[in-house]
This record gives sequence, structure tokens and C-alpha cells, in this order.
Amino acid sequence: MAACTFFGHHDAPKDIGPIVYSVIKELVVNYSVDYFYVGNNGSFDFTVRKQLRKIKSVYNHIHYDVVYAYPPEPDAYFNFDSNVIYPLGLKNVPDKAAIPWRNKWMIDRADFVVVYVTKSTGGAAYYAEFALKHRKTVINIAKKIS
Repeated sequence: MAACTFFGHHDAPKDIGPIVYSVIKELVVNYSVDYFYVGNNGSFDFTVRKQLRKIKSVYNHIHYDVVYAYPPEPDAYFNFDSNVIYPLGLKNVPDKAAIPWRNKWMIDRADFVVVYVTKSTGGAAYYAEFALKHRKTVINIAKKIS
């Protein structure tokens, strides 16, 4: 059983969905990844969630959780195609540090980290580097776009 998480620029283009799908499929088929963690901030996270929903209809054994950095609204728990997670310990973290804490929590649980990084600055680039330093396999889908 292997796990994967995702990080990308908040303004990632919406047309990267097919590439995200193919990378997820490759992880499921070739690397036995069956558990995924994804955030809920920005365009990239939205695209990833959409592709996870699609691929789950083909590979129904996979599971994915949407991991919140801030307490979710009560209706968030009624999302029927994924679980909503608000990690234990996060409620004691100041708001300013909530997203970094959540991101490191997701990396700790992942074997693979899929990123969309086109520039060397910003959170996505930072967490891609952080994941590499923590010996995670990092796949930058921006490099797959020709």
C-alpha cells in the first residue's frame, strides 16, 4: 500500500486535468498507490480532486481524502466521493501556520508527491523541495507539458 499527495501553484491552468489523470493512473497501475491526500486550496487542488473522482470510478479500490488546513464547514463532511480530514493537532496551530503544518502532515504520510511547479518560488516549489529532502519521490507534471 502506497500513498501520494499533491502540491501546485494556486493559479495552475485548468487544462492540465488529462495530465494529472495520466500520472494518477500510472501511480495506481505501476506503483500500487491506492491512497491519496489532496488539499482544498486553489485551482490545482480543484483539478486534482476532479481527476481523483474520475479515476476512482475506474479503479474503485483507491481512496482519497481532502485535507483541510482550517476547520471545515459542517456540510464538508457530507462529500460522498471522498473523506474530509482535519488532522488532529491542527486546531492548536495558529491560522498563519495552518497550511504549512497541513502540507508537512500530508508529505509525512506520502510515498509520492505530485507537483505542478513552473517557478522556483512559492509554496508549491517549497514543498516539492521539502519532499525531496525527506526522500519522497517527486513528480513534476509541469515537465510533462510540451
